[in-house]
Formats: sequence, C-alpha cells, structure tokens
Amino acid sequence: MRGSHARRHVDPASGLLRPQAVGGVLAIVFLPLLYGFLGFLSGVLGAALYNLLAPIVGGIELEFSGRPPEDFGAQTRP
Repeated sequence: MRGSHARRHVDPASGLLRPQAVGGVLAIVFLPLLYGFLGFLSGVLGAALYNLLAPIVGGIELEFSGRPPEDFGAQTRP
C-alpha cells in the first residue's frame, strides 16, 4: 500500500503522468503568475484612465486634519 498515492497519477501503460496531475501542477505555478499579471495590467489601465480623466474632472484632492508636520519632527523650509 506504500506509495499508492503517487502511482494513482501515473498511467500504467505509458509511465507518464496523467493529465489531471499535470493540470494540478500547472495550476499551482500558472494561476499565481496569471493573478499577478492581471493585477499589474489592471493597475496600469487604472492609472492610465486616471491620468486621462484627472485634467477634465480635476483629480483627487486630499485634505488631512490633525497635527501639523513639525509635530512629527519634520524639517520645515524657511
């Protein structure tokens, strides 16, 4: 019974891995790469869309409240 798990994924006639085993290994390698690539691509497209629309719409303005920068030890310009 030892090693039977590994033998289930090997075709006895050819000695090659069955497509299910190969597909699982490819998914483990390929899907994270695809996820990273699609994330990068959506970031590039989002940035391009923002850069095209910001001059028309006016962009995004952030306003922070709280302590001024000198409270954090930042050097202020004269």
